[in-house]
Amino acid sequence: LDEYGMLHLVSDVVGVITALGGGTPAVVIGHDWGATIAAQTALLRPDLVRAVGLLSVPYTPRNEHVPTEVFTALAPKGAEFYISYFQEPGRAEAEIEPDVREWLRGFYAALSA
Repeated sequence: LDEYGMLHLVSDVVGVITALGGGTPAVVIGHDWGATIAAQTALLRPDLVRAVGLLSVPYTPRNEHVPTEVFTALAPKGAEFYISYFQEPGRAEAEIEPDVREWLRGFYAALSA
């Protein structure tokens, strides 16, 4: 879990930029949680990022609120925000890993209405 801290994630993006561009400034685009990582990469390494695109999640400066607590407060009563599903170590794995293909089929079917 320690490897998922923001500095580690930004370091991973920096590694990809360096491997693919040899230090040439990149355009970094992130979607959902990746938008936060993309924004932090641009803020922490402006020498490597010439532009950033954030999809589905607007830029939010760091503040005193814990994101998972905000998500819980915003969820309708009795509902769980999807990110919370992945926060408890082993929970998603126990449901998904026995039959990944069937889990994905059900996931995509549910989203397709």
